Amino acid sequence: MNPGTLCAVQRFFLACVVRLLSLTASLKLLSVLGEERFMSSPDPLFSMLTLRQSTFAAILLESAVLFSLFRIHDLGTRLWCILWLAGVFGAYRVATHVVGFRGSCRCLGSLPTLFTANQAWADWFSLAALGLMGAGSTILLWKNTLHPNARGTQGSSNASTAANCGKEI
Repeated sequence: MNPGTLCAVQRFFLACVVRLLSLTASLKLLSVLGEERFMSSPDPLFSMLTLRQSTFAAILLESAVLFSLFRIHDLGTRLWCILWLAGVFGAYRVATHVVGFRGSCRCLGSLPTLFTANQAWADWFSLAALGLMGAGSTILLWKNTLHPNARGTQGSSNASTAANCGKEI
């Protein structure tokens, strides 16, 4: 993949992640601020917290990564932030499975409860989102080691293009 194409893929990936995190954080916030009864129940992994509290913590993590995507201009750091968040959320999902929780993921807030017929789509959506963020950032971090000019390294023949790669979302 040439550096120009890699740069376009990186910008597209970052834009997708920003939209995804904005959507999920907004849906969670609506649930936290709402009067949803299920939010008072204990978190399946951290029983000392309610779902409202653990969901608020997830909102803070997503917001911190969103903030970093807009404020940090180093592409590698941005990709590591996305990979870190996907790892944290993925570890939470695995841990809840290990402790025997078989309920629906609350990563989309109370939205899945509107579709009472089948809430499994929310689990599939969240797993796909984690896969996109984890695999996408890993692949792009690996590709950037092969094509350092696409990261904005000085001295490249495409220095003006490469310097702006990934800066705009």
